[in-house]
Amino acid sequence: MLKVNSPDFSPQEEKVLKELVKGLTSIEIAKKLNLSPRTIESYRQNMIRKTNSKNTIDLVISAVQQGWLTEGA
Repeated sequence: MLKVNSPDFSPQEEKVLKELVKGLTSIEIAKKLNLSPRTIESYRQNMIRKTNSKNTIDLVISAVQQGWLTEGA
């Protein structure tokens, strides 16, 4: 299981980031987390803003390069 080690993300944003890294779409994430796709998009945009990323791909690359994701419970 992936664990997010970034203090700047809310718990919900962390859940979304874990799913983005797995390659899920906003619709797939929304279904999995029982949220609306628009809510997922809001979380995604918040994380992009917080990290000064250019887009979702840049966000995921940053998460991997910065070591925000680790294996753990």
